[in-house]
Amino acid sequence: MKTSIKVGKKPEGIAIDSQAKKAVVTNGDDGSVSIIDTGSNVVGAPLKVGKSPEAVAVDPASHTAYVTNEDDGSVSVIDTAAGTVTATIPVGKKPDGLAVDPAAHSVYVTNAEDNSVSVIDIASRQVATTIPVGRGPDWVQVVGSYAYVTTAGDNSVSVIDTGSRKVTETIPVGKTPDGWTVDSGTHTAYITNSGDDSMSVVNPATRKVTATVKVGKGPDGIAVDPATHTVYTANAGDGTVSVIATA
Repeated sequence: MKTSIKVGKKPEGIAIDSQAKKAVVTNGDDGSVSIIDTGSNVVGAPLKVGKSPEAVAVDPASHTAYVTNEDDGSVSVIDTAAGTVTATIPVGKKPDGLAVDPAAHSVYVTNAEDNSVSVIDIASRQVATTIPVGRGPDWVQVVGSYAYVTTAGDNSVSVIDTGSRKVTETIPVGKTPDGWTVDSGTHTAYITNSGDDSMSVVNPATRKVTATVKVGKGPDGIAVDPATHTVYTANAGDGTVSVIATA
């Protein structure tokens, strides 16, 4: 079953806080964030952030959202309950995707024009280190002791060992991969491919694509609600969010 929810102008990134029953969507051309009640699919008032917001990730422990601002070269830190920006952190050139590693209290940010990943220390709110990756890094997801980075210029995913901070493997996927997320319950990975309006389904154990699903036009951000195994894709090309019941 699929449902379309109208949000802001040119939705880009999306993240789910399953405990709070909220989906947070960045609107690239509005410089704003939309917060959706996933129980009712009602959209709240937009929250203004930096210029050209792209990706968003939520720390489930603190219910804090982190947003990359492409044209500001920064990351906005948002208190989703209060609806306020609490900090702005400078990162690399054209920051794109990001992911929270709650176990290590870190945030991983891809820098599209630097071919690198910035690692932010949550406590100090500063960049702790920078890791070189593949060509045109876009989005990133941390799973266990690995960070997975989509590299749009290579039509692949770079796998980083977060301990050694080195790329250890490359996974070929669809055309112009953008977003990446993992269902913590099934351990299945999902990747949006904006170049062919599709979503790749990856088995992280074998690191191979097992299925491809058509979604909206120009899919970019993606997130999954592990409680319901529902996947949400932000489709920049038609201003919609696709809701996919994976079961």
